[in-house]
Amino acid sequence: MGWYASTPKQVQKYADIYNTQGFNTVHLTLPHSAVFGFEAFQNQQAIAKDIEDLLSNGDKIPISPPSMIVAHVFSNGGVFGLMHFLPTTTPILFSKLSGVIYDSGPCYPTATCGARALSYGITNNATSRRLLTILFWPFFFMLQEIIGRFVTLPNRDFWARCISYPFKGPDLYLYSESDLLCDTFQLESLIEIRNRRHYDIGGVTRHNFKTTQHVLHYRQEEEKYLKLVHDFIAVCGTEMDETKLKQPLIS
Repeated sequence: MGWYASTPKQVQKYADIYNTQGFNTVHLTLPHSAVFGFEAFQNQQAIAKDIEDLLSNGDKIPISPPSMIVAHVFSNGGVFGLMHFLPTTTPILFSKLSGVIYDSGPCYPTATCGARALSYGITNNATSRRLLTILFWPFFFMLQEIIGRFVTLPNRDFWARCISYPFKGPDLYLYSESDLLCDTFQLESLIEIRNRRHYDIGGVTRHNFKTTQHVLHYRQEEEKYLKLVHDFIAVCGTEMDETKLKQPLIS
């Protein structure tokens, strides 16, 4: 599940990691209405259910092997969707979930994080992003710190749900302390909590790329990224062809 405002072409580069190995992939990016807005939570639930319906239809998308699904999610835009893959709402999908890869997330929800995320979805220009972040920050601050005291906001409990997410298979967290959207201290604290509560075989694995930027770890550290994915999929129960993984997949 792609990051907010990611394009199919951008997400396809990651899907190709699995496609070249013969895995079937489904990739999508949540629309704006499922990330920002007062109906975001309900829209996320509906999309998660649609994904389960799609994957449950073997005639459309055969799952190979049948019992294995690995979720590869990016930033909060991807994690929002994952949090609705639950045994109570999407039981078939949840029962097949064999591993989760978190790329650049989850990001601790602050006013700055929200303002930056929205600016990243609007422009790729660094200067414009800084200006838009300054422009949007008062709105997010007012929303979270003032309105949030009187109204239950969408995703208000997002961080708590990330910590208590009931999946107990292996997790892989890929992040960087240079990521301006993701608070490394908060994320590593979340990882430690989940690791203490863990788990079944595989547990929680993490890698700090140190110098890479938000959702750019693959592009900037391709060989290491592919090796981490290779090792993780092996833990999930299916070996990937290491020689194929070492082929460059991004031009």
